[in-house]
Amino acid sequence: NLEHLYTSIQAVKDIIESQQKIQRLVSQGNYFEALDLINQTRMKKQQIKGDIHALRSITSQLDEMESTIGNTMQQDFLSILLSDISYHQETAESTISLVETSSEKIVLQEDMDLRQSLEPSVKGLLRTDTLKSTLDDYQQYLLREVKTSVRQRYPTSNEDDSA
Repeated sequence: NLEHLYTSIQAVKDIIESQQKIQRLVSQGNYFEALDLINQTRMKKQQIKGDIHALRSITSQLDEMESTIGNTMQQDFLSILLSDISYHQETAESTISLVETSSEKIVLQEDMDLRQSLEPSVKGLLRTDTLKSTLDDYQQYLLREVKTSVRQRYPTSNEDDSA
């Protein structure tokens, strides 16, 4: 019994220390390490037998930390994509003037750079199960941008009359 008690106390201590380390990792931007530690902590908690009062809220706290990481990665992902869209909107006229062959090389390099920038965020979004909602948000943003762009370039006759 004493050995079981000691093992349980040690596990509680490890879980509480892990929780603090997760918070540090998140604040430092080490999201993947934090997600790994969240998973390890969940497994450790499952291995503890019995109802330990000190660990009652740990599951919800781990879920909350994982959600925070997912939201942060979602914001990072959307920020990268929206910056890319803004960049392309601003440079659209200068890109048109480039020779076709050199333009293709520039576009290919930009695509590779964008892919490399997005890859960590996509992996994180998959791990936190927030990729679908992020892509839905991005789709809504794109639809608004396209509608706004179409309205600016091709105003309806009602808008012409009121101007």
